[in-house]
Amino acid sequence: MTMQQLYLLVPLAPLAGAVLVGLFGALMVQGGWLWMSAKWGEKKPMLPVPDGIDYLPIVIAGALIVLFSIEHIIALVRGTVVEPAWN
Repeated sequence: MTMQQLYLLVPLAPLAGAVLVGLFGALMVQGGWLWMSAKWGEKKPMLPVPDGIDYLPIVIAGALIVLFSIEHIIALVRGTVVEPAWN
């Protein structure tokens, strides 16, 4: 691969990064869901709650990561900048 071909790939790097982050979030949702559903039938010894509730935050966090990456992918495709909510 020549240097000129590499320069053509540089604008795709942020998009590829956002896609990889989204893929990571999707894997968190899928893996967390599998663990949560596998453990949901078991009860905690001292609390009357399912043992699978420990894995619910992984599913929620993965879904939020996917939404975050979708927002950034849309902004990159449109050519705009995502404005932080705290400004």
